[in-house]
Amino acid sequence: MKIQSIFLLIISIVLVVVSSWNLSVFVRLSDASPQYTNDDQFDSACHVSKKYVKTGKIVSIVMLVLSVILMIGSSVCIYKNNV
Repeated sequence: MKIQSIFLLIISIVLVVVSSWNLSVFVRLSDASPQYTNDDQFDSACHVSKKYVKTGKIVSIVMLVLSVILMIGSSVCIYKNNV
């Protein structure tokens, strides 16, 4: 059980890093969208639509929250196994 908890902690840390990186990319894309006058210019310059950026931000936030919860849960399991 201890090995599984450590493995789960490592996986959750990787998920937190990847989710936060994805969120930062979508936030930067969202911040760049007002620089373009219409959606077509943004689509051609960034190769993504504004709707995709909005959806990506929401999914990244959900994944970040879930991975943080998973990381906290696995940390608690490791702590309980060692006490």
